[in-house]
Amino acid sequence: MWARLDDELIDHRKVFVAGELLGKNGPAIAIGFYAVGLMWSNKHLTDGHLPSSVVRSFHHVDRPGSVAEALVKAGLWEKNGSGYQIHDYHDFNLTAADIKSNRAWDRRRKELYSDPGLIAAIRTRDQDRCRYCGREVRWRDRRGPLGGQYDHVIARGPNTLDNIVTACRRCNNQKGNRSMEAAGMTLLPPPKITQRN
Repeated sequence: MWARLDDELIDHRKVFVAGELLGKNGPAIAIGFYAVGLMWSNKHLTDGHLPSSVVRSFHHVDRPGSVAEALVKAGLWEKNGSGYQIHDYHDFNLTAADIKSNRAWDRRRKELYSDPGLIAAIRTRDQDRCRYCGREVRWRDRRGPLGGQYDHVIARGPNTLDNIVTACRRCNNQKGNRSMEAAGMTLLPPPKITQRN
């Protein structure tokens, strides 16, 4: 999982304010401390909250409490009842709820590939044709627009035969995590199954 750090921070006015309060190497100390707090919060899904006890444990600098107070005075952090809050955390980082939802969705997508019966049923029904554009997909194509993929018709919906269709990479990317209506797409009926000699 990734925390997002604004690259404008390296010469942001708030960093220099904190740096002046911290003395020698102040801006570097401020950025480093800020980044550690950001990473800790993201790792522990605290939505930018940093308990005082955790901040005091950041021993990569001398006097972590003083550094934290400098970040507060500069407006990078805010004090709250039990510690600190990273200012504007959600302007750049996902909420804990969104991260948990994304993880659950990622697990569900992976579960699809561990269900060979469902995969076989989808491919038999769709005859290896994209259900959005009708083109034949190429399952071994890992990069091209006709590479075969599976799409959840109801975005983030269940792994069921009614909800998963064959899609080419182009159509799957166009639809993304939107509904068909939102993407301006329609679902073609399954092709007629042809007998192979």
